[in-house]
Amino acid sequence: MALSPTKGIVMAGAAVLPLPIFQAAIYWIYRMYDDSATLPRFLDYKQLEQVVSMNLCTHGFRGLLALTVLTRFTNCLDPRDRIYAILSLLPPYLSAAVVPNYSRAPEDIFKDTVLLNISLQDNLNILTICRFHDPASVLSLPSWAFDFSVPFQLSMSGLNAVPLDATLPEILAICRSWQQAAYPVSQGGEDSWMHYFITTIFSLSIPLALHLGSNLDMHELRDIYEIDYQRGSFPPFGSNSSVTSSFARNIQRDIPGHRLFKTDSGLMGLCPSWASNTDIIIVAFGCDTPLILRCTERNRYQIGGKCSVNGKMLGEGFLGPLSAGCRIAYMDVAGNPQAVFVDANGVPTQLDPRAGPLPSGWSVWYGTDYLNKIEVENGKLKKQWFFHEETEEWTQYDPRLTPENLKSMGVDIEEFVLV
Repeated sequence: MALSPTKGIVMAGAAVLPLPIFQAAIYWIYRMYDDSATLPRFLDYKQLEQVVSMNLCTHGFRGLLALTVLTRFTNCLDPRDRIYAILSLLPPYLSAAVVPNYSRAPEDIFKDTVLLNISLQDNLNILTICRFHDPASVLSLPSWAFDFSVPFQLSMSGLNAVPLDATLPEILAICRSWQQAAYPVSQGGEDSWMHYFITTIFSLSIPLALHLGSNLDMHELRDIYEIDYQRGSFPPFGSNSSVTSSFARNIQRDIPGHRLFKTDSGLMGLCPSWASNTDIIIVAFGCDTPLILRCTERNRYQIGGKCSVNGKMLGEGFLGPLSAGCRIAYMDVAGNPQAVFVDANGVPTQLDPRAGPLPSGWSVWYGTDYLNKIEVENGKLKKQWFFHEETEEWTQYDPRLTPENLKSMGVDIEEFVLV
C-alpha cells in the first residue's frame, strides 16, 4: 500500500471518516493544544507533532531530508523499504526518477537518491545527516550516501554526549556540565561568555527560526535556560507561550546526539558525538550549516554530518559578519520563502551587502519581465535575476558568490573529495 494514498478511509468501530477529514481533525487538535487544559492530559505533544508532520508530508510540504529525520527511528524488513516509502511521500519532481525496484542493490538506490536530491534541490543539505561510518550498517557505502535502512541508534559515544533518548532533565544537566567545564569560575566576563554559550546551545534552531521569520531573543532564551535548569522542565504549552519559549523546547530535538566543542581559534559549537579532535570543520557551498570532515588519505575525506559553530551559521565563513543592525530573515519573494537581508532601518534586499560589487558585465534585475530595477513594489519583494551583457545569460544565482569571484576577493576556497 502506498503511504501517500489519494483516497482512503479511517474506521473506528462503526464510525467511518474520509482520510482528508481525519487529517484535518488531527491538525485541528494540534492547533488547539496550546489553549486546552484537557488535551495535554491525554496526548503527548511530541507524538502529536510527529503525526501532524507526517500528514503534511502527504501533501508535499516536506523534502527528502525532513522526511528522513521524521522517520529516523523506524525499522524495515527489507533495506529498500524505508527509502521507497519516503519517496512515495515526496512530490513527483523529487521522486519520479527513482522507481521502486527490489532487484537493485540498496547501495545503488541510496547513492542515486542522494545524488538526485543534490541535483534537483541545488544544495548539499542532505549531507548534514551523514556520518563517517554507521556501526549498525552492513552496506558498503561511501560516507556521503546515507544508509536509509538503518534507524538512528540510541547509544552515543564521546565525552559528555547527550543520548538520543535523553529526557529533558538529563539534557539540561549535561548542558550545565558543559557550561561548567568550558567556563572556569575564576575567569572574568561571565555575563558575555554566558550569552555566547546560550547562543551556541540554541544555534541549531537558528536556521529553523529564520525559515519561520522569527528573530531568536538570546537574552530571553538565557533566562528560560537558567530558570528551567533549576526546575528541570520548560513551561507547559499554553496560549501565553512566546516564539522564543517554543524554540526553547527545541533543545529536546536538537541537543540529543551532540556534544560541545571548542575550535583551535576559540569558536564554540555543537558536533555529533562521533566527531573527534582531529576532524576539520568546513563551510560548504550550498549547505545551510558547517560540515565535519575526516581525512582518510591525501585530499580524500569522509563526511560526518553537520555541526553548528557560533559565528559561522550565516555565511560568515565566506563573507564575514553582518554589519551592525543588519540581520537575515526569511520573507515572501514572489510567493516563496527566501532568505533576505534586512538593514538597520528595516529595509529588505536579496543582495548580500557583504559580497561587494557585481563582477564586470553583470547587472541585477527584478520581476518576471527581467526589465525592472525596482526590488520592492507595493510592499512586496520581486524575484531577483542577474544578467550578463556579453553572453546574454540570465541566472538567479549571484555571480559574486562563485568560487572564482570569492577567490579574487581573498576568500580561501578549497576542494574536498568525499569518499
